[in-house]
Amino acid sequence: MIKKLLLMLAAAMPLWALHAQVEIKLEFQKRVFLQYEPVWAKVTMTNNSGKTLVFGKSDEFKGELKFEIMDREKRMIPLIDPQAKLADGLIIMPGQSQELFVPLNRYYNLTPVSRYDVHCYISHSQLSIDYESNHDYIEVSSGVTEWTRTVGLPAFILKEDSPGQETTRTYKLVTLISGIHKELFAIVEDAKFVYRVRPICNLFAQEKFSAEVDHLGRLHVFAADGQDTYKYAVMTLDGDIDLELQYRSGETVPVLVRDAKTGKVSVNGGVMVEPGKN
Repeated sequence: MIKKLLLMLAAAMPLWALHAQVEIKLEFQKRVFLQYEPVWAKVTMTNNSGKTLVFGKSDEFKGELKFEIMDREKRMIPLIDPQAKLADGLIIMPGQSQELFVPLNRYYNLTPVSRYDVHCYISHSQLSIDYESNHDYIEVSSGVTEWTRTVGLPAFILKEDSPGQETTRTYKLVTLISGIHKELFAIVEDAKFVYRVRPICNLFAQEKFSAEVDHLGRLHVFAADGQDTYKYAVMTLDGDIDLELQYRSGETVPVLVRDAKTGKVSVNGGVMVEPGKN
């Protein structure tokens, strides 16, 4: 009876799973991504071929990792650069598993808001057939813009003799529902370009966040990320993090304040629990 059951299970399995010389597993760290947010795919490859697989440029070691990505309208998303080598230099010894993290939106245009069905496969001159991963999907969303502020650029950022350049940049704070979490992102952009999309924190329950721009044009964000904890982040006009601190309530509840005379912004009250770095 047990032997019969095993034979039935084997018959139900796809042929590639029974005889795969290379096993490939595709994973994403989450399901929903904000538009322009980096999309990282984790590809785990296990080499059962008995050969060392080298992904190089010579005919003997020629191998490729490619993705097939289809949007909601079933349109295939092509490689931005058809000559791109996503696994160049990878070496997988016999019996070894290797993890590869691929920034998908560096190689494929995933900017449009849509659902994307994704799988990947490898081909290699030392393998008789291509091997394919599981199928998965992600969603790209524009989120909800909760706060925005446009600021002028200081003279040291502006380029000389460029009359058509943008002279302002806009900060946006955008929320995104991802699973059970409500993520808060900061975006720096102008009319032509998105400079940075940065996750700030997962917002706690229905707590509100606060934001200010200081006299240097930096964005200050203060948000509750736990029952009694708060995330404080300061971002530059280029989207770099100048300061990142954690607070909790003490004798007083911490709040973000801006001095109207000097334009300086700081956190008043509460207790700092984790020092950041300038």
